[in-house]
Order: sequence, then structure tokens, then C-alpha cells
Amino acid sequence: LSVTGWTSAGSMSTSRYDHTATRLDSGRVLIAGGRNGTTTLSSAELYDPATHSWSPVSAMPKGRFAHAALLLPNGYVLVTGGAGALTSVEMYDPENNAWYSVSPMSGGRYGHTMTLLPSGQVLVTGGTDGTNALATAEVFEPLANLWIKSSVMSTARLHHTATLLPSGKVLVSGGTNASGSLSSAEVYDPATNTWAPAATLVTSHGLHTATLLSSGKVLISGGQSLTAPSSSSSELYAPDTNSWSAAGSMVESRSRHTATLLASGQVLVAGGDGSGAHNTAELYNPATSSWSATASMAASRGAHTATPLTSGRVLVVGGEDGTQSLATAEVYVP
Repeated sequence: LSVTGWTSAGSMSTSRYDHTATRLDSGRVLIAGGRNGTTTLSSAELYDPATHSWSPVSAMPKGRFAHAALLLPNGYVLVTGGAGALTSVEMYDPENNAWYSVSPMSGGRYGHTMTLLPSGQVLVTGGTDGTNALATAEVFEPLANLWIKSSVMSTARLHHTATLLPSGKVLVSGGTNASGSLSSAEVYDPATNTWAPAATLVTSHGLHTATLLSSGKVLISGGQSLTAPSSSSSELYAPDTNSWSAAGSMVESRSRHTATLLASGQVLVAGGDGSGAHNTAELYNPATSSWSATASMAASRGAHTATPLTSGRVLVVGGEDGTQSLATAEVYVP
């Protein structure tokens, strides 16, 4: 018997934020890279939910933070980019605990997104080269180890979100560029390798979250707006009508938070930055389109990761609290 709330999940060997977290086919979670203060990390660690324990694994060939990672259908983890506008790309093989370098992207980027398409190909969008926000996108074909240039987005953006819709198209929302946080959105169609504008968001969002709900709608929450460094606003995108509607305000304003779909259909939002780093968490209930507080984490954290485990629990890892990077992890029990 367990009570709803947070329980300790031990600590990594290294404090980190702006890292990636990827659940492997085994159910274990791979944490890679990030930064500890001003140090860029190449180290990687594995969390095993069966034993609630951490173990180091092989380090990446390159240190990276603000990179992107996802699980490929073959069980490998693909990692792209990172601060310093890295073009390099690598794959982690969990069976052999080894990293392999694969074909580089055509351009370096960080603060970008990566989305697994139904074809098994991977779409990379936007980010920054360190000077400018990018409108470019490219598609990786893992079987051929080949990058294909995609058509360009209408708007350059970083710190945006990319969500695979039930149709197989990808919704890219918000983000920031030289003009501030964005309210524009666009949709990528893999069948034609083209971008089309989507309806404009109710408000601008950057460093926000996007969660595909069981209804097929997409929930956007928080982030930076044109008027505030952190916002409590949330909205819903309905792909069938290409429309956005307000979805109530979160209990707290937050950016650099996480949002995770639970088995119940509710969304768990945790941490992030407001007037300071938050340890609070809240739940969005799609049935009532309302937000309510849930138990708070032990630590305040932003720029952390949240990963749904096979048990239905959620693993939250690392981040920073405004003064230091964190090594601790916690599990949310719904």
C-alpha cells in the first residue's frame, strides 16, 4: 500500500541540470550529460526502479547540455547537439554499455527538440547555434545513418516544444527568439516533408511544457511569456479543429518545469522557476480542465527531468535550485 506523494529515489554520483533522461526498454532510465555549475558533463548514469539504485555507465564521447535524447525502436538512445552548438550525434547501446558516434547534423544546435516519427525516423527542429535562433529542421534515418534536410519552419525558435499528434504529424509550439517569447505554432507533415502554420496560441510561451492527452489534445503549460519570466497560464490545442483554448491557470507560475501524463489521464507538473525554484507540484484534470495542488517534492528544482516509469510512477531527477545543481532524485506515486 502506498500513499500518493513523493519518495526518495537516491542520488546520482554527479549533480546535474539541463541533462536528458530516457527510459530504456528494460524500464531503467538513462541520465546523460547536463551541467554542474559551469562544468559541462559527459558522464551518464542509470536508474534501476527495481532496486531504486543508481549506477554509472560509459560516458559520452563529448560533454553536452541543453541537448536532446530519445529512444529509437531498436532500443538504442539517440543524442543530438548541445551547448556550443554541437553538430555531433551519438547513440548509446544499453546491451553493450557503449556509445557510438553516428553521422553529424548539417548544423550545430542546442535548445532544440527531437521527435520520433511513426516511420522510425527522427525529426529535429529549431534551437540555437549560439548566436541566432534557428528555423531549420532535419530528419535522421537511423537505418541508413543519414540526415535529410527538412523544409524550414516559418519561425526561428528555441525552447519550444514538439508533440507527435495521433495523425502522425508534429505540432511545434511557442519558444523564444530575438523578438521574445512566441505565440506562433506550426505543424510538420512527414508524408510531404513540409510545414504548415497552425492556429496562434492564446498567449506566448517559451521554456514551457507540452503534453499529449489521452483525448488527442495537447496541453501547453507555463513558461516565459512576453510579460513575465514565468507564467501560470495553460492552454489546449485541438488538432481536429486546429484551435487553441484556455485551460485554466496553474496554482503556481513556472518555467523550466516538467509535465508528465499519468495513467489516470491527469498531468503531473513539478518544480520549475517562479520567483524562485519551486518544490511544489500540481495535477491537471482534463475532465474538469482544472488544476489542483498535489504533494510537494523534498527539493526545489528547475531544469530537471521527469520520466514515467513502467510502474506508472514518475522519476524526477537533478535540476538546480537557484544556488546549486542537484544530484537527488524523487519518485512520485500517483
